[in-house]
Amino acid sequence: MEITTITITSTTMSSTSSSSSSSSSSSSSSSCSSDSMMEDNIQRAEKIIHKWKIDSHSHSTFVSIFHKNNTTEATLFLNSVSTLQRAMHFLSLNDKKSSNLSIAQRSMQIAMKRLEKEFHQLLLDYNHNRQHFISISNLRLIAETMISCGYAKECISVYKITRKSSINEALSHLGIQQYKHSHIKKMITATDLQNQVKIW
Repeated sequence: MEITTITITSTTMSSTSSSSSSSSSSSSSSSCSSDSMMEDNIQRAEKIIHKWKIDSHSHSTFVSIFHKNNTTEATLFLNSVSTLQRAMHFLSLNDKKSSNLSIAQRSMQIAMKRLEKEFHQLLLDYNHNRQHFISISNLRLIAETMISCGYAKECISVYKITRKSSINEALSHLGIQQYKHSHIKKMITATDLQNQVKIW
């Protein structure tokens, strides 16, 4: 009886050990496969984003990826940004020392710089009454993408600067001179200010 009991116990332990080893091996294999897939996704996204990297030293004419004939490229670009965002979120929680995280972060910075430029250009197009419907739709897409990636401040900054420039340009066309606060303070009397308003 004792021998039988020992035999059963030994078999059970062997079976449990084998099951545990198999489970561990399966988990490890699944993890490696997942890491490999994420690396491939990051590399594909990086390739698309670097294709549209802005070269600050280049004097070539700016070509928007949101041009009406470039809808496929725009979609690929935005999808790549989303891929990077998901990868960065996962890696920042599970593997902060991963080299893939650094690669994704650098590519994200390049992508955001490109979107800032695209946002600025589309605002100019909109302000000059060009392609209104397309501009509004693309402006919304860019703004939503930048905000979801944590670049709301940069998005708002581009908007404010571009709008201010357009307003100043419109005022200039109307013959209204732009004044700084210091200039207004020099208009000591109400008459001086009234005379200037009449000119406007």
